[in-house]
Amino acid sequence: MVASTLGHGEYVVGDAEDIPFKDGTFDICLCIAAIHHFHRQPERFLQEMYRVLRPGGILYIFEPEVNLQLSAAQKVVEKCLKLVILLLNRGREFTDYGHIPQAPSEGPFNSEQAIGILRKMGMTLMLEGHSEYLTEWARHFQRGFRLAALFDRSVRPAFRMRNCQTGGSKYYAILTK
Repeated sequence: MVASTLGHGEYVVGDAEDIPFKDGTFDICLCIAAIHHFHRQPERFLQEMYRVLRPGGILYIFEPEVNLQLSAAQKVVEKCLKLVILLLNRGREFTDYGHIPQAPSEGPFNSEQAIGILRKMGMTLMLEGHSEYLTEWARHFQRGFRLAALFDRSVRPAFRMRNCQTGGSKYYAILTK
């Protein structure tokens, strides 16, 4: 198991719909790019995260959610920048994260549905927004990150700037129990 090579601690492999810990075990629960895998019936997975959080605990969600509408010209620029970044890095990633993330194939993430389910359980939404798109992709490479950040800033919708950091395609939310 890769996680056990990263440092000290206890690592447990388990079923996300039947988490092998007692109720109220954790102060913080991180859910990174997982909810969209349970798109047919997210309730059981979300209920399990809620169950293992102690009262006052924090749930952090980070999910792919395409919400950025690019013009045809912006799409061409984006594809060109991706090609430039790949060429700068000779097509090799420098991280050990595995393959570069793509759109979820299992099903779309629906933030309204997920947050609605968690609110019915008693969770309180503290913060939500969107992170940058191309910058998220480019973080897997040594070179080209600044180009990606410039692109993200150029396509950031003005109406989104008041509510979140950018208008990108990664949704995040922080909730408390």
